[in-house]
Amino acid sequence: MGNDQRKLPFSTLFFSIFLILVGIWFFSGESFRLYGSLFFSLYHIFNNSWVAIILVAVVQNVAFLPLRFLGELTWPKMKAFEEELEEQKSKEEQSFLLKKKVHSGEWPVVIYTINFILLLVAFISAGRFFLLEFYSEAHKIDASKYFYSWVPYPEYPLSGIQFPFPWVKVLASTAISWTNIFLVWIVIFSLMFVPRILWKWIRNATGFRPAVMVNLRIRLNRVHFWLIGIVGTLFIVSLYFLRNIPTWIEPVMLYADISKQNTAFNIVTSVATFIATIFIGEKHHSEEKDTALKAGYDPGLVEKVHKEKSRETLRNAFLIATTAYFLTHLMPSSHDLSVLSFEAVYILASYTIDPILKRKASAMQKLVGSNSVDNVSQVVN
Repeated sequence: MGNDQRKLPFSTLFFSIFLILVGIWFFSGESFRLYGSLFFSLYHIFNNSWVAIILVAVVQNVAFLPLRFLGELTWPKMKAFEEELEEQKSKEEQSFLLKKKVHSGEWPVVIYTINFILLLVAFISAGRFFLLEFYSEAHKIDASKYFYSWVPYPEYPLSGIQFPFPWVKVLASTAISWTNIFLVWIVIFSLMFVPRILWKWIRNATGFRPAVMVNLRIRLNRVHFWLIGIVGTLFIVSLYFLRNIPTWIEPVMLYADISKQNTAFNIVTSVATFIATIFIGEKHHSEEKDTALKAGYDPGLVEKVHKEKSRETLRNAFLIATTAYFLTHLMPSSHDLSVLSFEAVYILASYTIDPILKRKASAMQKLVGSNSVDNVSQVVN
């Protein structure tokens, strides 16, 4: 009886073996070679470097579908774990709780951790590979080091290193006076903040908090959060635009050399990273808020928590976007294109693949019963 109690759960044993194998795979450079092999295999098929970079992101997204499905399947239990994790007062307590859950063999936590580790390894490996300069005769790739023997060696120089994107060339422009520009922005800020201030004043003065108004306020706050997130950027952009309003433009096609650093590409990557971070954070927070409202929590309290998390997401987005700009400024544009591709695929998947996975997971949960979801091995088998 004592020996049975000391036995590790199957999920814990599985996770331990997984961790060892992934560690060996990563530190031996095999994950790096995998991405090199994937890129040059796609390049061999399409004979185009920037197309191959984009398709690497697509292939990775498809490869992770099984784990994403398992994540959706165990979402109810994982949600309960996240709430328990947030109740911990320090990072040390959160780390201890995570280790405890993994050691006890809770499949939702094990799957979440496996998914996180694999994604981290994937992005580090892809990022490291696209930092290399291997597009020209002067930087020929070392086949034995960067991809497997069955991958055809490319002919140099590589083709498709000029990434095309549509643009407009301004041939003539006009300007609005600074006085009118600031008047317009005063009106915009007034429309954003005055109703909010009036609502708080009426609510505090009268205690008027009907359920309908509270729900409306929740939706307005969500819109307000998005406006705050972009208003600073819009203000800066508008200053330039309103002083240089195009009156005659010509559509042109610009090309960015992905083998070299490109400041315009760095800016695009930074802005896209900001948007993607806001999107991911707000999507997660909105799902949490909807779950809390359905569970019957006080709408005012739910909205307060949501606003705090949204502010944190906004701060993180600015920090990550700024970091992305300075880092990509030191790298070839192939890295920018890789980051943009991963972000675009993730956002598109939220409207295409993810709803299908959620429906399938929900149907599976109803089929096997809520008790079986606690043991994912039963569901998988």
